[in-house]
Amino acid sequence: QRQFKVYKADKEQEDSRLNELARTPKGKLRTTSVNYNWEYFKQQVKENLESETGKRIYAQRKIDVETVFGRMKGHFGMRRVHVRGKQAVHNDIGLMLMAMNLTKLMLELGRWTAQFSHHSTKKETQQILSQKKAGFCCVSFYLELVISQSQFLLCMMLLIFCF
Repeated sequence: QRQFKVYKADKEQEDSRLNELARTPKGKLRTTSVNYNWEYFKQQVKENLESETGKRIYAQRKIDVETVFGRMKGHFGMRRVHVRGKQAVHNDIGLMLMAMNLTKLMLELGRWTAQFSHHSTKKETQQILSQKKAGFCCVSFYLELVISQSQFLLCMMLLIFCF
């Protein structure tokens, strides 16, 4: 529950300059609302963030969270979801994160293929590729369970295009 305390300026001030500042452009007395509960909690959060533990946790945020959202915005152009409803947003974000993971998977697959094609036998390279394709099968099974059939077909076309 919000509890505001309202303070009004005095009707008459000591000098004319203060008298002007005490009134709005329309001539009404200025009022200030203060929520002391809000101020108390703001101060608590500030103290927690300025503590050694708070600084360490906040610094970790740049590593953990910000890069993911930065990639979503910068590389994939996703600045907002364009659907409504909890499940639809869940699916939309899930597809975006899956696209990001598939991009990483394809880069990793390319690195592994390049690395092992030069230094390994053909049999070892085939084993590694089959492991990666097993990961692809797991992703497709997950997609089938989570999203609708039309979205699943779209995702499968994208996956096949990537591979």
